[in-house]
Parts: sequence; structure tokens; C-alpha cells
Amino acid sequence: MIRSPTVYQWNPNHIEWGNISWGHATSKDLVTWTDVPHQGTPAWKGTNAQALAPTLENNTYNGLGIFSGTAQPVNLHGDSDGTLLIFYTSVSQLPISWNAPYIPSAESQSLAVSTDSGRTWKEYEDNPVIASPPAGWNITGWRDPFFLPWPEMDDLLQQIEPHYYAVLGSGIKGVGPRMPLYSALAADLTNWTFLGALWEPQANTSFGPVAATGSWAFNFEV
Repeated sequence: MIRSPTVYQWNPNHIEWGNISWGHATSKDLVTWTDVPHQGTPAWKGTNAQALAPTLENNTYNGLGIFSGTAQPVNLHGDSDGTLLIFYTSVSQLPISWNAPYIPSAESQSLAVSTDSGRTWKEYEDNPVIASPPAGWNITGWRDPFFLPWPEMDDLLQQIEPHYYAVLGSGIKGVGPRMPLYSALAADLTNWTFLGALWEPQANTSFGPVAATGSWAFNFEV
């Protein structure tokens, strides 16, 4: 039976906060999951489940965190050859909070690939692929890229070649949460273009009774 791999965000050593990394687990039924040991050591002890971790060095693009993102079963050129590609938020400055002044260059968007079903990962040599948030946005945050092919958007934008599209969780201080939208040619997933905000709700509004639906708050996450 084929095992399905997944990567997930976690805090190594099970501390409350810090050294945010990605772990690796597999499943035969998508219900029961087993953490994968790394470097021959038992998984889920200390840092042993780390599949992709920050460098823990100051002033590096991923020095303080590997935040949430998305995986797709393609390589950097959009081809299905057994490669897994992840698009994630690399963190160089902390703390980050929607209600605190945003630290310039604190978050950037980066890529990593795996050719062994997610057991090991190699970060793209020219990371980050998106180095800064949209110009002119006084942001509350800018992270958690979700990317996928979107043929309907290709049609809407009259794209001749297939593209991938990415949205991030973000917001503009005093205005409301935002979903910045980016695109890249499927043949080159290292080169992303900002298209604008996909959704622009007002701050702390809701589509229904707040007690039942919650609100869109001030910054979108994940």
C-alpha cells in the first residue's frame, strides 16, 4: 500500500514558542499518521522530527522560523517527476503581531524541494523568491502562502500559458485583512508577480452573527 506523505508546522522540543519548523509524517489511510525519523533517530523526540528547520542565525532570511505554507507534487518547472515542492514563509525577525509595528523584512516567501517523498528537503538556492510585501501596504502580517494551478483564473486573465497562483494571509493596519494574490508561470515557479488583493473586507467584519461565524478580524492567517 502506498504511503501518503505530509509536512506540518511544529515547535521542536515541544516548547510554547520558538524555532518554528516543519516535520514529516506518513499515512496509509490518511487517518493514522506516523512521524518519520530523521538521521536514524526516533521521531518526535527533541528535534528528531524536523524535516526543514530555520538556520537559527541572525540576519538570514530563514534564521528564526519556517512558518506555514503549501506543498505541491511538482518541481520548480511545474513538472510531475516525483519531486515535492513547498512554498513557505521564511522568518528573519521576531516578534510579529497584527497589533504591533511590523518589522521590515521580517517575513519573506521561499521554496524548498524534496526528491525522496519528503524525507529530506533542499532549500532553493536563490531564496527568498518573494522578498517583501506589496509596496505601499502598511501591513499587519504577510505569511502562509497557498499556491496551486488555477485554470479558471488563467481564462479570466487571458493567459496563454498555464500559471500557478498564490494567496497569502495579510492585512493593512487600520483598514482590514487582505489576501494578496500572486502569479507565476507554471514553467518557472521561482518568479512571482503581485497582481493585487484578491479580497478586501473591512476590519473586524463578518458574514454573519459573530457568535456563530466569527469575524475576519484584522489580519488573515493561513
